[in-house]
Amino acid sequence: MRRSTPLLIGAALALAACDDGDSPAPPAPERTPAAFIEWAEETPAFPETGPFHLFAAWADPASGDLWVVGDGPAILRRTAEGVWTHTPRPDGSDGALRAISGRPSGPIVAAGDGGEALVLREGSWERSLAGAQDLSAALVTEDGSAYVAGRDGELHMRPPGGAQWVDQDLRRVDHIRALAHAGGELWALGQFGVALRRTANDDGVATWEPTDTDTSRP
Repeated sequence: MRRSTPLLIGAALALAACDDGDSPAPPAPERTPAAFIEWAEETPAFPETGPFHLFAAWADPASGDLWVVGDGPAILRRTAEGVWTHTPRPDGSDGALRAISGRPSGPIVAAGDGGEALVLREGSWERSLAGAQDLSAALVTEDGSAYVAGRDGELHMRPPGGAQWVDQDLRRVDHIRALAHAGGELWALGQFGVALRRTANDDGVATWEPTDTDTSRP
């Protein structure tokens, strides 16, 4: 009986360890390897001047067409059937295009360096704006309103069916990098954590209000 005492003590200690929550964790469930997504390389139909850097794209959810812009003399298009074409940019349009946006059966707008904005009209691109600062964001909302924005808070709006751009005056922002539209609200996002939301008062006058993006606060 004395020889079995150490065994009994060891078993008691093991049970105590289990009771204290120190028991080994159950084995992790087996995971199935995730399926790999394959990327197929395509060669766009660049103009005779050759390939150029590509900076932005917009996909038409209705037709499946893809529109691509960059620092070249043309704007590229890929149809849903996989056919690439290019449309020359208008004379005098030579700065890099850094943003593009549109709506199905509505306007398509491209914007870029030199404050330039192009609008697609009946299959050809027209210069419709020559701002003061480089533009890096473009957005076309559901109602067909077009917005372009960029350095020094430069923001212009073009109403549906209109030909003139209206200055929205957001000069308090260093650089607007992105525009978004969700839930009936328009957002302008920029450097140093700046986020502006456009709201309308009771009289229907739209104003831009800052939004706190500091996630470190409790």
